[in-house]
Amino acid sequence: MSKGRTEIAEVLISHGANIHAKNYEGNTPLSVAATYDTPEIAELLISHGANINEKNKYEFTPLDLATSRFSKETTKVLKSHGARN
Repeated sequence: MSKGRTEIAEVLISHGANIHAKNYEGNTPLSVAATYDTPEIAELLISHGANINEKNKYEFTPLDLATSRFSKETTKVLKSHGARN
């Protein structure tokens, strides 16, 4: 993901964006970052306290989503922080 998007995410978080918010499928911002292989965003969210093992309504964790979408770099980030399926 471009550096600009990471900077935008940093600004949003610094202004109170809820990193624990869930969409209609129960996906958090970290789940979305895992799905779209955006390791910089995943790292940022984790550094701000995102739950790396939060399950969505289908019982998928961010690591499940990353591996199912072949999000190799984000999978590495998640595993380095102790994520599990």
